[in-house]
Amino acid sequence: MTKFLIAKFIPLGLSRKRTSGDGESGVLRFRDERKLDASYEALGGTVGIVCNCFLFILKLITGLLTGAIAMMADAFNNLGDVGTSAVTALDAGLRIKKIDRRNAYSHGSAEYISYTAISFVTMGTGIVMLVLSVRKIADPGNVKMNIPALIIFAASALLKLWMYFCYRYLGKSS
Repeated sequence: MTKFLIAKFIPLGLSRKRTSGDGESGVLRFRDERKLDASYEALGGTVGIVCNCFLFILKLITGLLTGAIAMMADAFNNLGDVGTSAVTALDAGLRIKKIDRRNAYSHGSAEYISYTAISFVTMGTGIVMLVLSVRKIADPGNVKMNIPALIIFAASALLKLWMYFCYRYLGKSS
């Protein structure tokens, strides 16, 4: 699946090595190298956005239907992963912009600011989930865990495992 995504979304003109007409191989120029890396980074970010949005919705609905706080907390963890993936995808676009006087160190500071904002949102979500968990301990209700909920949880674990291998492959390919 990962190779299919690479073939579909990475520009064909970019590759690690190029050969000239006489058979000599050469390396990419720096600008092309940055474009290739940015393409892989954007693909990884997009995969993360799509998969984690899907997992967020699936786990939130399952958590609300079953009353499982852990499932809802995991859903919001996936929402945080969506934000991280979005920053990664946006960073790919900023990475290939030219360095100029106003941005002598490229556009990398936007990445730091975005990740800081995501960390505050994640901390806020963690605090809310902590309060909900303490309330649930004080007044436990019925948790309706059933076979479909367990299947959804197992499927989400398999999807996260695939995402790990996909990111690893993209990282080695770029």
